[in-house]
Amino acid sequence: MLERSSLPTYVSTELTDSLQQTFNRRRLDVLQELLWLPETYRQYLLLLVSVVAVGVGMSVHVWLNVQIAEEQRLVGQLAAQQQQIERENSEVIFAIANSSTLARVEEAALQQGFKPATARAYVRRESLLGASGAQQLTLPAAMSAPPDGNVAASGFLDAIGRGAGAAGDWLQQSAAVAAQAASDVTSGFKERWMP
Repeated sequence: MLERSSLPTYVSTELTDSLQQTFNRRRLDVLQELLWLPETYRQYLLLLVSVVAVGVGMSVHVWLNVQIAEEQRLVGQLAAQQQQIERENSEVIFAIANSSTLARVEEAALQQGFKPATARAYVRRESLLGASGAQQLTLPAAMSAPPDGNVAASGFLDAIGRGAGAAGDWLQQSAAVAAQAASDVTSGFKERWMP
């Protein structure tokens, strides 16, 4: 059996250094087998570029997520503001509907000096326009005169004349629109089919 006194009590530094290097080398070899570690300048540079690219990508991802969160918060605030404005608008519309009944409108019109219409008065455009085409400020005598039988008969004939004039104007406008449509069709046909 070995006694404690027979073994040396000190270990040389060279032996400990060599053991330490062996263990370190084994760890490095195991780490090298598990992970790819760079060995040359180009490999270090490639590793650095890839780490920087991953870091930049993660930073951009975080930045975009922050921007999206800010925009979603802004959209939420604007939606709440829109709901508030719609609520205020509905309250204003309700107040207007309650305050503007026909009786109140009639009362306000009477206070401003308006009077209810009791008789019809026809105003012809030709009577308001002078020979130069400028509008005259005076009204025709038929409006200021009280209604009687002769005015009613002449009013009927005037109404027929105005109706015939309106029909003639409508026919002229219809003819002009039809001519314009026909010229549009023919010009479109020529542009598309004829060189």
